[in-house]
Amino acid sequence: HTHVVIPNATQTQDGQWRSLSNELLYKNQHLLGSIYDSELAANLRDQGYRLETTPEGRWEIAGISKEQILEFSKRTQAIDQRLESLGLTRATATGEERETAALHTRSSKQEVDHSALREEWKDRAQTVGIDFKSIEEERVKGTQSPTTPSMTNDKSTAAVEFAIKHLTERESVVDKTEIMQT
Repeated sequence: HTHVVIPNATQTQDGQWRSLSNELLYKNQHLLGSIYDSELAANLRDQGYRLETTPEGRWEIAGISKEQILEFSKRTQAIDQRLESLGLTRATATGEERETAALHTRSSKQEVDHSALREEWKDRAQTVGIDFKSIEEERVKGTQSPTTPSMTNDKSTAAVEFAIKHLTERESVVDKTEIMQT
């Protein structure tokens, strides 16, 4: 995952420093996350990776199973266990409850030997059968038939039409950010 740091400061033309108004960033954090996720997927496709859509509507790199992903999702498992101990699931918990569970299961940061950690990850990947060679071969093949602009435009138009149709089934007025996020 990625962290983005935005200083709460901006310098005006006269050299004065002022704080930012970040209400729109906070209000649109899900939309911004969706845009980021979409751009990441597009960049992976451009590099030749084949992506598969999950039942939840997210995407994964093809060739890596759910079980293999779970092997590298210890934090997710810890948070889910914490929620379960409270009689909750990710689906039934509020955002605040999920955040609290995440904070309660996070251990303090420690110094890490990154080369040793990388070797541990390689060993774990091999143990659970992740075949990086096969994924790389497929990626190379994928670069030989790149996405064309017309394919992207057709998919973009279809996505916007779907979002509008879906959102206006029960509502007559929808916000542009809702359309973009959907």
